[in-house]
Amino acid sequence: YRIIQAVGISQIAFGTSLYYCGVDIGYGLGAIAWGYVGQYFSYHMIYIVAGLLLVVMALFDQIIYQKEKI
Repeated sequence: YRIIQAVGISQIAFGTSLYYCGVDIGYGLGAIAWGYVGQYFSYHMIYIVAGLLLVVMALFDQIIYQKEKI
């Protein structure tokens, strides 16, 4: 969503398409990656790893976003 806000008014369509392309690529690569991980670990471990990854990425996002605002 931030990519749409980062582009100018004349580039809104480009920013929106770039955002949705990134989402589609993320869904595809995420399914492949978690499929491979799922072969070797139990569901319990996958949920723990996914939760930790989500927290780390949220913190990473906030750190980068705060640096951009300054």
